[in-house]
Amino acid sequence: MALVGGNAVIAPHGHKFMGIRNGIDPELWSPEDNQFLPMCYSAENVVEGKKAARQMIAMRYGSVPVVRHTGGLRDTVFDVDFDKERAAWELYGSSDWQRDGIDATNGFAFTGTDGGALDYALNRAIDAWYNDRAWFHSLQRRVMEQDWSWNRPAIDYIELYFSALKS
Repeated sequence: MALVGGNAVIAPHGHKFMGIRNGIDPELWSPEDNQFLPMCYSAENVVEGKKAARQMIAMRYGSVPVVRHTGGLRDTVFDVDFDKERAAWELYGSSDWQRDGIDATNGFAFTGTDGGALDYALNRAIDAWYNDRAWFHSLQRRVMEQDWSWNRPAIDYIELYFSALKS
């Protein structure tokens, strides 16, 4: 008896699963148009799309990202040394992070494509872990508290919709 998905119980029903990849019927669900993914993706950008989804899940559990600033990763990872102003603006609408006391940074990023750029970002992360453990733990807490779900954009959209109805 052939195993389907490693399970002998469903093996007799294997013929019912034709055309379904990874247990998901592509006619019912596709990552190209799923608004619940942090970044929709297709065959052309599948690597970047899956990377963004994994990064979001990892951040919810306290993993501090070290990423190359590209595409969706640049939209969600704000470098602890270089993106304080951009993070405060993007996440809180603050134009002065120092005045408002906002540090919304959440990772280590690099822009180059060479090994030196990655090495620099990794060295900063490792240095923070070994030399300022309390600060690194506060960074982990900040990473876990950030909400990258669709809740906030959905509420903003609903508020915009009702304000448009009133006018």
